[in-house]
Amino acid sequence: MAYEPGEIYFVRETAKELELGRTPFVKVGLVKEKDGRDSFGRLTEHQTGNPRTLFINKEDIVKTDAVTRIEALLHRIYANKRINGEWFNLETEEEIQEVIAKAKELSEEIKPLIKKFDEAASLEVVPSNGSIRHASELEIDKGKSLAVAKLKLKLCKEQKSEISKLLTVVFREGGSVSAAASTQLKHFEDIFDEEKFKLENLELWQSYQGDESKWQHSFLVKDKSAKFEDLDEEFKTEITYIKDTLESAKETRDLSSINEISLKLANLEGISKWDEDILITELKIATGEFDGIEGVCTWKRIMKISQKLNTGLLAAEQNDIYKKYLVTPDPKEYVITKKKKVSNP
Repeated sequence: MAYEPGEIYFVRETAKELELGRTPFVKVGLVKEKDGRDSFGRLTEHQTGNPRTLFINKEDIVKTDAVTRIEALLHRIYANKRINGEWFNLETEEEIQEVIAKAKELSEEIKPLIKKFDEAASLEVVPSNGSIRHASELEIDKGKSLAVAKLKLKLCKEQKSEISKLLTVVFREGGSVSAAASTQLKHFEDIFDEEKFKLENLELWQSYQGDESKWQHSFLVKDKSAKFEDLDEEFKTEITYIKDTLESAKETRDLSSINEISLKLANLEGISKWDEDILITELKIATGEFDGIEGVCTWKRIMKISQKLNTGLLAAEQNDIYKKYLVTPDPKEYVITKKKKVSNP
């Protein structure tokens, strides 16, 4: 989904010894509607390990249809007030209300775009007509902008991968990654070994084949000419800083900067992904029932019918045979980047 409904919340810390009755530290975070949580549920999680009482004013919660985008924009707009992770130094109530007002403003600006996402989604099940139409100058420009957005996402993905590699290497070397990451042992569900089942039970495999109807629609960008010099100066500065900081961390094995650059990457990626989603959506709408726009994009949509093993029916009718071909993958330990909470003074 190109947009994710949810809430932006503003967590504050009580401090009775201070004139304001709170510290100047405010956490600007989000909860996604799909996760089934609300801001107050998240507050309980943040309270763990914090010696001061945390609170959220109900009237300050901002509901939005594009929660990831709003959070990323707020973090970038008020980057000069960030002290660590998602915590910001907002000295006065006026400063806090300014950030909340900006969140509401951004949420209103995004609302008209939601209809575009829904319109593009409805076209996914409209078969394309096999023709490519000519492009307008505006569509060509959007294609170029889309190439830039995709390059930004590629650069973000590369740096995220490098961070993950560094954390894994340090962990395997026996070093501590607790300042920047946590480890998690993941267990996987059993997998049905269809190839082995087919090899040993060909006739039975054939008897459980069924037709599967599925819309096939792949949106492809034609313009892939974007280069680093085509990016805006702010992005180039940030991604270069991230890359240089990461290279230094690789040499020293000092992970103290990983939280900062991980958050920067998340913000860059969030904004770039939103730009990509909007441009793809607008070009899908412009494509309409055509197969694509000349020199800009292709978007062929067909209903594809294929054969697929009906494992559900096989398990119901031939359960002993089905269980015979279940394979349990080995558990795997992952190193997961985490956001560090602000240190309490």
